[in-house]
Amino acid sequence: MGLGDCRIRGLPKSQFYTSLSLSSKLTSPAGKLHAITPGLKKEIVSALIFFCNSVTIAVRNKYIKFESKKPTMMRTTSNRRPPAWIGIFLGTLIFFFTGTGSVCAETDNSSHQTSGKAGKFQIAYYEGGHYSDYTDCMRAIIHGLIHYGWIEKTPVPLLKGNVDKPYWQWLSSQAKSSRLSFAMENAFSAGWSEDRRKQVKQTVLDLLNSGNIDLVIAMGTWAGQDLSNLSHHVPTLVTSTSNPIQAGIIQSTQDSGIDHVTARVDSKRYIRQIRMFHRIVGFKNLGVIYEDSDDGRLYSAINELEMVAQERHFNIIRCTFIDSTPDRETSGRECIACMKQVAKKADAFYVTAMLALDEQIDQMVGVLNKNKIPSFSMVGSKYVEKGILLSISTDEGYRAQGLYDAKKMIDILKGATPRDLNQELPDPLDLVINMDTARAIEFQPPAGILRISKKIYANSPQ
Repeated sequence: MGLGDCRIRGLPKSQFYTSLSLSSKLTSPAGKLHAITPGLKKEIVSALIFFCNSVTIAVRNKYIKFESKKPTMMRTTSNRRPPAWIGIFLGTLIFFFTGTGSVCAETDNSSHQTSGKAGKFQIAYYEGGHYSDYTDCMRAIIHGLIHYGWIEKTPVPLLKGNVDKPYWQWLSSQAKSSRLSFAMENAFSAGWSEDRRKQVKQTVLDLLNSGNIDLVIAMGTWAGQDLSNLSHHVPTLVTSTSNPIQAGIIQSTQDSGIDHVTARVDSKRYIRQIRMFHRIVGFKNLGVIYEDSDDGRLYSAINELEMVAQERHFNIIRCTFIDSTPDRETSGRECIACMKQVAKKADAFYVTAMLALDEQIDQMVGVLNKNKIPSFSMVGSKYVEKGILLSISTDEGYRAQGLYDAKKMIDILKGATPRDLNQELPDPLDLVINMDTARAIEFQPPAGILRISKKIYANSPQ
């Protein structure tokens, strides 16, 4: 057994992503410096880690060369082994500071323990504010964790719409898991307030740097942007973002750019949607309303809209309003005013990801139906059920994403480096249609659309 398989007491396992393998060829991946008890003072641990790292770097410079930009990807290029005294010396040092001869134990990635409640992995959660997609994504993750056996099988309540820190109350008080802990005090929301965001971000970072958290779920673009940095080193699962690359959360589909960060990417999803909508409807003037801010343009896929408009030669009819504000009443009024303005010129409408969408969906559908305008929801089938004409089926999409995110969480907690995990998960292209809306706006779907649709919503007889 090499020194890389020893663990230093006093810090949680996710705190450090520093390679410290001094076994036969120093080839163990980063992240094996873990804590299992709170008995050692942080000052001593910090000094010990600094010293060990210094020795490790010196040894690496002599015996190893890097062949990748990722610090976790390395191999030896010499048959020479490091001197045995280095491993013996550092092992003795760790023995002395921990005060026990049982520090070293065989690594079992499936049963890592933390210093948290009842030896469970401590999970944190951070969101920019409530949003219905966050609710659906969190429910999907829970079902994924149940599927893999990390939460006991039990009925999960069906929450819908905009819910602050969705399911966290249920997770902290009712969900049963022998491996995971979801403490209520470890969930945070900025409430879509820029001023509050700064304060909440710092509170979250302070928690992550306390050494008490093993993994944090960054739900949405705001949370992903606030935690995708080197201000902490806790594994960060970013999900439910419109475009994490454009948002600056990750570098690319292939590489997040930061060891402790991983996200879900489908960079072509909105391009596929808009092209499909244009093929079905053949519009010349596509309406869209959105918030004219960096985040607002991301949420509404404005860059993708402009690209496909140029490619397929149609016009974009726009109206902007303030969506991400705590003043929901004013935002709602401006949203409907924008809808009415755009409806005067547009012959189709692309419904984007907005807070006002959940709050004003009935009025929005009323405006569209009154003006007989075909519509497509970028978010998914739940809005088709409420009256939007077309979208992509999200039933299977949420299920796939929930399994994907849950598996990532489990892999990370078993020792995987977040940066090394696959980030690409394309949305399915299953179409859904509301035939009641089609009749209301006198839209005749092209031949074959009903046949290939994954689901058809219709209350009135066909």
